[in-house]
Amino acid sequence: MDELLEFSLLVFGKLRSREDATKHYESLEVGARLDVAISDTSVSGCWFVGEVTRFTGADQFPIYNTPYPHTQIADAFSTALRNYILYGGGNRGAKVR
Repeated sequence: MDELLEFSLLVFGKLRSREDATKHYESLEVGARLDVAISDTSVSGCWFVGEVTRFTGADQFPIYNTPYPHTQIADAFSTALRNYILYGGGNRGAKVR
């Protein structure tokens, strides 16, 4: 699981550090969902991203985005959006619990 998290954060960081990120990828400052898979379950398999979904459509996990107490994703995105609006770009604080 640590390897998956490390890979996901690496890809997300690379997207956010692109030269054109503030123009074309500003919504990533609020959040996104990376659909990550592995090419093969053997030791020769490697991680890849099949899709990057912006935060406005990244809440497609009903068990975590339904009424209380299953609000982890909605809470994280709303906190990130609030912080982005109030404090500007570079928000890296909201995380799904």
